[in-house]
Amino acid sequence: KLSPDLSLGHRMLMAFDLTDEIFGLAVAQQGMLDPWYYYGAMCAALPGWSCGTVVGVLLGQSLPEWAVSGCSVMLFGMFIAIILPEGKRNPVVLGFLLLSFLCSWAAPGPALRGDAHPDFDGDPVRPGGGALSPEGRRTGGGGMKAWLYILVMALTTYLIRVLPLTLIRRPIRSVFLKSFLYYVPYVTLAVMTFPAITEATQSPIAGWAAMGVGLVCAWFGLGMLPVAILCCGTVIVLEAILL
Repeated sequence: KLSPDLSLGHRMLMAFDLTDEIFGLAVAQQGMLDPWYYYGAMCAALPGWSCGTVVGVLLGQSLPEWAVSGCSVMLFGMFIAIILPEGKRNPVVLGFLLLSFLCSWAAPGPALRGDAHPDFDGDPVRPGGGALSPEGRRTGGGGMKAWLYILVMALTTYLIRVLPLTLIRRPIRSVFLKSFLYYVPYVTLAVMTFPAITEATQSPIAGWAAMGVGLVCAWFGLGMLPVAILCCGTVIVLEAILL
């Protein structure tokens, strides 16, 4: 999607915000991608994500359970709105989406459960940082280790995004590789969506219903925001009735 003549500076800056949602917008554009279109999407997305994160941190603990449960499916609704329109146009993509849903549903779930979780050294920690001593007291150093983890993760994820954009400049000629790269994003978003959307709510029925509403709305052409809002509303209404 990028011109072979696009400068290294453009590629490195675009890689900074190469996310699922912006990627979905970019691949939907016809022809070569104008970097300024991408920057426009970044200018809308970055403040929204940052402000949303701050609001979520400040209000997340005070919101009622029904609100938290409803908001938990909004991201999955956006994913559905990204992948399903292409599935509607391309039967092969639709087949891969269905296969991805099935494989993801059949795969075993995470093994870690409960309030405590191991840190990178294997010691149990609680939210907020710091390992728990055998007597149950929090030990120091959690804050510094958290910043180190964040730095390492930031560098790692940036390298994953920037290397393909900077090293692959010429058009890919291999039909197999082009097909592989074309289908990977849709498969990835599909397995991120299901069955996670059905497990993110207080009631699994509400999660299944939200997924159904999202699929129907995306199939008939609604955008990411309307689909996300409708999924959220579905969960709120159903859980108010069921719980």
